[in-house]
Amino acid sequence: MHLSRAAGAPPRAAATAALPAWAIALGAWALLVLGIAGAMLALPHGAIFYTLDDPYIHLALAERIALGHYGINLGEVTAPSSSVLWPFLLVPGAGEPWHVWLPLGIDLACGAATAVLLGRLVDRLPWGPGTLWARAALAVLLVLAGNLAALAFTGMEHNLQVLLAAACAWGVAEAMRGRPVPLWCLAAAAIGPAVRYEMLALVGALMIALAGQRRWGAAAGLLLAALVLPVGFGAWLVSQGLPPLPNSVLAKADAYAGSAGLAGKLAELLGNLGALFVNPRRWPYLALTALLAALALRAPPVQRWPLLGAVAALGLHALVGKFGWFFRYEVYAALFGALVLVTALAAASRPWRIAGALVVLGLGLAQAPANLLSPRAAQNIQDQHYQMHRFVAEFWKQDVAVNDLGWVSYRIDPHVYVLDLYGLASNEALREPNKDAAWLAQVVGRHGIRFAMLYPWWFKGIPDSWVVVGRLWLSGTRVASNGDNVTFYATDPAAAPELREKLATFARTVPEGVRVEIH
Repeated sequence: MHLSRAAGAPPRAAATAALPAWAIALGAWALLVLGIAGAMLALPHGAIFYTLDDPYIHLALAERIALGHYGINLGEVTAPSSSVLWPFLLVPGAGEPWHVWLPLGIDLACGAATAVLLGRLVDRLPWGPGTLWARAALAVLLVLAGNLAALAFTGMEHNLQVLLAAACAWGVAEAMRGRPVPLWCLAAAAIGPAVRYEMLALVGALMIALAGQRRWGAAAGLLLAALVLPVGFGAWLVSQGLPPLPNSVLAKADAYAGSAGLAGKLAELLGNLGALFVNPRRWPYLALTALLAALALRAPPVQRWPLLGAVAALGLHALVGKFGWFFRYEVYAALFGALVLVTALAAASRPWRIAGALVVLGLGLAQAPANLLSPRAAQNIQDQHYQMHRFVAEFWKQDVAVNDLGWVSYRIDPHVYVLDLYGLASNEALREPNKDAAWLAQVVGRHGIRFAMLYPWWFKGIPDSWVVVGRLWLSGTRVASNGDNVTFYATDPAAAPELREKLATFARTVPEGVRVEIH
């Protein structure tokens, strides 16, 4: 990155006369999106699908919200979404053919807006003459570091989260220049925790920046505004007899695992910190945090508080946040930190700028594989989760037990009961720490369910009375699914002949390469 030494100087005429960085960022994002979509269509039985099964949970929940119910099964209130706000954004068009594309449309809009925003931030840096290629490289690397294209195809709320994180970074950048944090940046931060709870870390970062400006009232107001929707939603859950956090958050935190769960959570926290050092894909995140901390120690007072806020946010995610799972959990913090870093380096000496360039390069390379893996991941979802949905919706048409909720619960008769044995859509399953064969037999029998589609290795045993009637196999390499096959069980042996007959008919309708074994 070749920057001039004037920290607050406006971009020079030679820089502004060239193609602006926001246009470069937007063009790079568009090319990546088109490349991913084209590669999905080019695969055997190619089609555009989401790269995870999770977005179909939110779509199914949106369908039920449109019917006036919060949860997957009518008459049973559950909180299967980790986001307070996202399912409500998906309510428009519920039941319409185009509804399945709504998450992609929102994510593409957020990705494009983020590309423009980060490009605008790059354009505001004090570039010297003849730096078009450096500006272009920085803009493209930031698009990669934010995983803006591949995130859209997850169909999840992360693209919106990243957009809000970029807005928070803009606010921190303004504070580093000694200017008030814009109201729209504060509004973005306040909305963040309702999109994903981890965004509280960035609320804290902006509060520290505001404290550095002695704007104590604004800091307190930001915290109160950020807590309104999560606390209000939690209070409503409690009024329904549920915990104040969504099932998905509690399930991933092993909240009902007792002392073993607490020990496991402590081990996970220590593992998170350890992985920053032993997992090469996390080294750029570690380097980013360390470089921001070093800059904070040597920064003038006007920059020190905003930089300390950014370091605190990245450190908090490193301690209690999650990483990975298809390049999405930490990306909001990584892009936020990267944008703060490039702003802080505008007035730094050449060695510091070289170190920053290497960090941004590492962040971009760490996320780049998502663009290559997305087409095969989408085909995994089509081969397995969509085919499971088809079997229930078109052939079985009765209650079912699963351990991977998503497509199975979307676009089916809402009166079909979907027992989620993992616990996202089942409060009784969420609270059960010992999911062994005896519990499986008990809970499935209590609901009168005769058919289950499971990954058997998720459980501590399968009831001896259950009959394996078939398996569904992927057509290619596993990328996104939790297993390359899913086992179909007749939980009532009397249902086995009917299931085998329906599976034989179903097997003739699956895409080429997808294999249905009938036992």
